[in-house]
Amino acid sequence: MIKDAYYFSHDSNAHRDQKIIKLRQKHNWFGYGIYWALIEMLRDETNYKLQMDYDAIAFALQTETSIIKSIIEDFGLFVFNNGEFYSESLNNRMLIREEKSKKARKAAEIRWNKDCDANVIQSDCDINAIKGKERKGKEIKTKESDKNIYSEQSSEIILSKLLYKLMLKNNPNAKQPNFQVWAKNIDKMIKLDNRTVEQIEGSIRWSQQDSFWSANILSTDKLRKQYDKLFLAAKRSKDNGRPKQSITESELRDFSESIYNDDRYK
Repeated sequence: MIKDAYYFSHDSNAHRDQKIIKLRQKHNWFGYGIYWALIEMLRDETNYKLQMDYDAIAFALQTETSIIKSIIEDFGLFVFNNGEFYSESLNNRMLIREEKSKKARKAAEIRWNKDCDANVIQSDCDINAIKGKERKGKEIKTKESDKNIYSEQSSEIILSKLLYKLMLKNNPNAKQPNFQVWAKNIDKMIKLDNRTVEQIEGSIRWSQQDSFWSANILSTDKLRKQYDKLFLAAKRSKDNGRPKQSITESELRDFSESIYNDDRYK
């Protein structure tokens, strides 16, 4: 039986009720305890009634049949009907509780109808709610991804724009990328692959002046994946010569200014 099935309200001053006082005068606090045990037994019944089988009740409560009979019949605490007895006070309390439960259910149904069409089953509405949360989560992630993590003066952005500028020389119609996305790949090359800024700058320049690699290195993602092959190809190359393999930070910063002043970046 669920926990709620055992619940019933109980006045804190019940022991001062005149009927209860008479009960205590004859049977002391022991009788008072038996009385509440009987109320609990009635509460557990579906119709809140018990058969007047005093022997069985006495056995269940480990007391004498005469005491059970006296508590039930002598103090006006119970009502008798067709071989059964019940507590009018308990019934009234349970009726109030049931009315409150009905009102609570009705209010819940009203709220439900506002949130979900009456013709839609609850599981469908729950699914829609989950989907709504998923969509909201995606929107949040999208907004977060749109934030500029890398500043315009960072090496990651400068190198990304360098690659794009050299790509434009080979193909003036090259579509401008999301430089923040490109910068993430440059960041991975530096932090995860242990490439220096100078090495990355050199690989970008060499790739875009080689006829084969300029057609294949069209993003920083490709640059990262093909870096080792680019390095070996550059070592074997004799026709195009080697690109400058080192560049100072100040030179890189100076170079960035020419990128920012290029109209194709605006």
